[in-house]
Amino acid sequence: MENPFESELKKLFDDFVGSIDIPELKGIIKPNPVPPRTEPEKPKTEKKSTETTAEKPKTNLNCFINFDSSDFTALNSENKQYFGKISISYVPDEKTVSAVQAQKILSAYTNTQKLPENAVSEILETIKSTISPKYLEVHGDFGNYGKIYDTYGKEGTKWASMAWERLSHYNLK
Repeated sequence: MENPFESELKKLFDDFVGSIDIPELKGIIKPNPVPPRTEPEKPKTEKKSTETTAEKPKTNLNCFINFDSSDFTALNSENKQYFGKISISYVPDEKTVSAVQAQKILSAYTNTQKLPENAVSEILETIKSTISPKYLEVHGDFGNYGKIYDTYGKEGTKWASMAWERLSHYNLK
């Protein structure tokens, strides 16, 4: 069965070739058939790992891991921007988070309509639920808006009392 578009194209081509007054070319120029239309193959993509954590190298190691970001922005409901710095420090338990993943977590909260204190608290909750650290603190310095400090210590451990001590003696000046 011939495609109507193909037959129309063939007719136009025959009319064009017929209008050529060079007899030597009439037998040489032949229309190319239009290939049937097919969907292009989609490239095969491998699924990338969505794993955001890694196993901690040594289980008895108590060390602080720190990430700093100097380009954090929070917005209020009137789209007023609060520029600040965010610092994340934690003592891992079973898992750690890579620097790249920490930046992805921070970028998920950058330029969202949240007051800085809400953004800092939500960053803390996200990291806490992701890796369950022994101890975690998130510090936001938003210049004229102020400094925000949030902390968490695993219940029933010395880290819970340390979190309370750090929070109660934090100098907001």
